[in-house]
Parts: sequence; C-alpha cells; structure tokens
Amino acid sequence: FAPVLEACRDAVVRIQGGRNDILRVGATQIRFFNEDIKWETTVEANIGVDLSFLKNKIQFTADAFQREREDLLFPLSLPNSSGVAAGNFTNSTTFYNIGNLENRGLELTLRYRDRIKDFRWNANITFSTIRSEITKINDDTEVLFLGQSNNTIALGEAPGAFFLHQTAGVVKNQEQLDAYRKLENRENAQLGDLIYVDTNGDGIINETDKTFLGDSYADFDIGFNLSLTYKNFNLSTNWFASVGHEVYNGTRARAFSNRRHRDLLFQWTPENPTSNIPTFRGDNTQSPNFRGDTDLWVEDGTFVRLRNATLNYNLPDETIKKLGLARVRFSLVAQNALTFTKYSGYNPEISGNNIRSRGVDNGRIPITALYSLGLNVQF
Repeated sequence: FAPVLEACRDAVVRIQGGRNDILRVGATQIRFFNEDIKWETTVEANIGVDLSFLKNKIQFTADAFQREREDLLFPLSLPNSSGVAAGNFTNSTTFYNIGNLENRGLELTLRYRDRIKDFRWNANITFSTIRSEITKINDDTEVLFLGQSNNTIALGEAPGAFFLHQTAGVVKNQEQLDAYRKLENRENAQLGDLIYVDTNGDGIINETDKTFLGDSYADFDIGFNLSLTYKNFNLSTNWFASVGHEVYNGTRARAFSNRRHRDLLFQWTPENPTSNIPTFRGDNTQSPNFRGDTDLWVEDGTFVRLRNATLNYNLPDETIKKLGLARVRFSLVAQNALTFTKYSGYNPEISGNNIRSRGVDNGRIPITALYSLGLNVQF
C-alpha cells in the first residue's frame, strides 16, 4: 500500500537537437499510493438451530447469516497515462475502497443413522445457498469494468457478473436478414451471421446493448455422504452437486475465433441452413460472429459429481488370529469417477477468488479420475 520508486530503470531518450537515441539509466515509480485508502469493515449476523430426535438417530442443523462488507478493498488497473503500463512494470494496479458487498446465505444439514442387526447406515445431506450482491459503489457510476475482462463489479449484481452482448441465434433466411440489416452497424450483415440483440431498442448495435448475463455463483449446492456397513464390508460415497451457476467457456471462444473448433464443421452454410453455429468469416478483428463479448460462450455449469467412493473389506477376526495379525483390510477407492453435466468443457467446477476471472474457463485441464487398490496390514 506504499508508493515505490525503483532505480536502475533504463530509458531511451533523445537530447534536444540530437539525431540519435541514447540509453540512459533512470528511475520510475512502479507502485502508486492511494492516500484516501482505509480499512474495510465487516459486520456479520447469524442465527442457528441444532435439533436431534430419536436418541440422536436424526440430527438437524440450520444456520442463516448475513455479512456486510463496507469500503471493500479491491485493486483497480491504472491508466497508461499514469506511467505504469500493464506488462512493462511489476505493478499496474492500486487498491481502492470501491464500495459495499452483502452476502446472505442459508446452510442446512440433516443426518440419519441407524442399524438393524449387522447392517448399519449413516447418511448425511447438506444444502447451502449464498447470494452475493454489490450494494454500493463509491463513485459516480453503477459499473466498474475490469480491464479486458468480461467480468464486472456492478450495483445490484454479484461480484464478477458477466457483462455481454445478448444474442438470438443465426440469420437463417432472407426475411431475418432484411430485418437485421435495418439496425445501424448491421447494414452489411449476411446469411449465417450471429444476431446481436438490440436490448435498449435504439436501433443501433453497439456497446450500450451489453447487459448482465449470469455469474459464477450457484443457486444452491448439495452434498451427500452415505456410509453402509454389513458385517465386514463397508461402502462409503461422497456426492456433490452445484446447481444454477454459469461458466464462460473461454477455451471454446478461443478455438472458434482461431478456426480450431470441430463444431465449425457444422456451421451455417446454404447447404446446412438450419445450423445455429455462425459462419466463420475471420477472427474477431474481421467479423463479429465469434467475438469474445457475447453470450455465445456462456453455458450452464450445473453438475453432479461422485467425488469419492470407497469399498472396504476386513478379514474376519478368526482368520486374523490364525495369521497372527491384528488387522487386515482390503480397499478399492475411486475419486472423481462420475460427473454428470451439460457443460461442453472439461470441468464445470470453476472456482477462485479472482473476480476478474471468476467463472471463466481459460483452458482448465480435465479433472483427474483416480482408481486405487489398497491393502492395510497391522501386526
């Protein structure tokens, strides 16, 4: 949070009246200081309840909370005119108190355990939902744009909400084309082009038509743990589901723009007039069909995943005694064995605390599925 001046920074200068550039050793400010900065404050309130029934066979826990963060600290990029250009020096951002953030949430847990003779079970289910909202911005604006990112900080929206052009499919026939060409900046549209929606109704397609189209916060998450034991066998599973969050598939956007995606084989052509994939007419600098700031790349990130499944078998006590051992256990473990999702990328579980890239898949590698056999012997 302190300004930093660093020496031994080379600079190319030309002395007045001279003809040649001269390399001089100088100094530059690599970090700026915001003299108005102050500590952010957090006020939290929560209420909870714990209940148990049938001699603790059934247990229920509920916790509701509200957290207010005032004068939220956040690093914002400095303009190049400040002398700290991104990519040239070590730090091109400085911290500001940007506004207030409110988090409201509810967490529920239900547990049931019982046994019938040699059969025992223990089931645990959790439900959580959190709503995050920017309630105030300390500036004469309602939106803070975060550099080249499509994520924003906007009043009334979740942190990192996607700010994009809304689209409505592909121009598939002459009637649609005639209507689309009536919009300013779309006079040269062609069959197969992506249709940008004129959201503000002014008859012009431009930056003012961008709107908020989802965020990376799930509507709710569910966890389910189940343990079953019968005599010397034990099976335990851990499931997790996240429902209602959006993912910006940057990997897919880049592949389309670079003419590398396999779905371009099915793009709109006169021979394939029902396709919803726009025609490739060049990269982002040549055509708006595959620009990165449209909802064409926003997908539902809902998924259900079997995170862990373990099957154990313990040798009977009689057998162990004959072997002169204390314990022998065989185990079969599967991690991330199953994932159910409609997301087209490798992994719909896009997390992270960086608001600039929250919910953005910029080339995430596939999640590892691991299967293992185990033998545990105790003497």
